[in-house]
Amino acid sequence: MRSLILLFVGILWSFSSLAQEEKLKEGMLAPNILGQNTKGETVILYEIEAKVIILQFWASWNEYSIEQAKESIRPMYRVLKNEGLAVVGFSLDDSIKDWKRAISQNRINWIQISDGLGFNSPFSQEYHVKQIPSLLILDENFKILSINPTLDEMANIVEGQISKIAKNDYDN
Repeated sequence: MRSLILLFVGILWSFSSLAQEEKLKEGMLAPNILGQNTKGETVILYEIEAKVIILQFWASWNEYSIEQAKESIRPMYRVLKNEGLAVVGFSLDDSIKDWKRAISQNRINWIQISDGLGFNSPFSQEYHVKQIPSLLILDENFKILSINPTLDEMANIVEGQISKIAKNDYDN
């Protein structure tokens, strides 16, 4: 019986390893993420209800991450948050203190989560994050619409997805 259990665990582990080696591609289901927000509450990606989600991997020490959040994501979020856009920032900071300070100083007001493990985070590994900022756009079913789009592409995809869902809602 023990050897049967060990065999089963081995099979599960090998499937898990194979899945992690597979690179993410457009059309695939994004891996679920969970982490703590700045208040210490658990946030789970798959529990977020939105028509489209921008997932940004960033860190407080990366100036381009902050600039991208302030100059590109913030204006889009302000305009489209009531239309179904959600933004989730996953920090790759090693310091929770630095992460919280950056959110406060830069007035980032969308969902922010971190596990404080930096690039050692299992989520950064699952998402194959090698540099930051890294962006993914997900649909309402958490399928990947785009990986690291340009800022113009991001705007077009987000607005197109929201319009498409609004039209489908209207037609039904």
